[in-house]
Amino acid sequence: MNRSAWLSPLFVLLLIGLVSAAAEVPEKLADWPLLAALTTAEGDAALTCAELPPALLDAARADLADLRLVETGDDEKVPYVARENRGERVRIEMPVNIFNQAYQPGVSATATADVGQHIFRDAVVIETAGVAFRRRVSVEGSEDGEQWKMLREQAYLFRVDGTGRFEKSHVALPPNDFRYLRLTVYRDADDPPRLEIERVRILQIDQKADPLVTFEPKLIETVEKPKEKETWLTFDAGANHLHLADLRLDFADDNFWRRVVVYGRSAATRTRKIQREDGAALEKTEETPWENVASDIVYRYRSEKTTAESLNIDLPATPFRYLQVRIINQDDKPLTYRAARLGRIPVKFYFQARPGKSYALYAGNPDAKAPIYDLARLIDELKRGGVGQATIGALEANPTYRAEAGGDQPWSERYAAYLWIVLLAALGILGFLVYRLVRQAGKPGAV
Repeated sequence: MNRSAWLSPLFVLLLIGLVSAAAEVPEKLADWPLLAALTTAEGDAALTCAELPPALLDAARADLADLRLVETGDDEKVPYVARENRGERVRIEMPVNIFNQAYQPGVSATATADVGQHIFRDAVVIETAGVAFRRRVSVEGSEDGEQWKMLREQAYLFRVDGTGRFEKSHVALPPNDFRYLRLTVYRDADDPPRLEIERVRILQIDQKADPLVTFEPKLIETVEKPKEKETWLTFDAGANHLHLADLRLDFADDNFWRRVVVYGRSAATRTRKIQREDGAALEKTEETPWENVASDIVYRYRSEKTTAESLNIDLPATPFRYLQVRIINQDDKPLTYRAARLGRIPVKFYFQARPGKSYALYAGNPDAKAPIYDLARLIDELKRGGVGQATIGALEANPTYRAEAGGDQPWSERYAAYLWIVLLAALGILGFLVYRLVRQAGKPGAV
């Protein structure tokens, strides 16, 4: 077999390997534009924890893959874990649980649920038939099924259509562990004479969840849309990547029931590159489109005896800085907005601090890959050895940024040395192949 036949593919494989090796260049802290100092408390805890502040979350990527923790002085990278603890709402099926089902024609339906054990819960899910309705609900609790205490007197179940998009079947309760729950669902004006409670579940909250950090967003503008019969409220949360989980609205009105849709975006405008026929790229600035985040129903019912309201909207750890709340007014007059509060999930930053060492946290490198550390698998065990506290200071510019050809320079300029190594190696291999081919061609009988 002619040697050149196998040397050529070997050359290609070697060249690919060299290019791959050049691409896997060591990380340089000069590629991170921002840093913040960490202040650790003295102690012998197995772990140290700090909460990532909004300014750092805004500067970092949404997935936090660009964060790097470094021991100052020797620039040694330190393993870390950044995580949020939102907790989970767990649905527990209730076995053989509903009895004493009854209805009063044209008035209400009742049922008693036996939870079977003392399970801490703060909500109950009540499923009833129907496509569009608004039904008042009361919930009572009992230890023995005879003596009852009122848990919730004025709550409501909603369903706007049959798609499930605008539906509320859960009823918030004061934290309790009563074995028995007595449920009464009152007939809506358009309901058939007979109502029936079809299914009941309880909702249990993971009590290990970190409490939300609440703050008041800035209201940017209020726009009435008479044609759409909507009110648009636009808010600024102050930063991106805040892991927003809850929005509470407040209005001056007493009695209302409105559908609400929440949209989000990271910036008011964005820049797109458009390739022209002559090859030059044209940059175009345009408005950033809104993305659908959540939808819910807000309501308030107020009478002389009681007030029932639901003004909170669950957000799925929303990363957007700007939120637009669109209130569907239908033919009712617009609500009078009074206030809003956002709740964000705190992001905790864990690492193992060494006595006498100081640390800096780097952020803002868009090309950084997510690090993989053993600490992620060990953190739950290490927490048992105690968790010390640390604070993260203000963000500041990295003094070495761009000093080592980092930042916005092209890849070919940042890693010119590696490219020269690849090119020289490729030329050497190519020269060797040419030499072998020339020798082969000069031999008698060579084709």
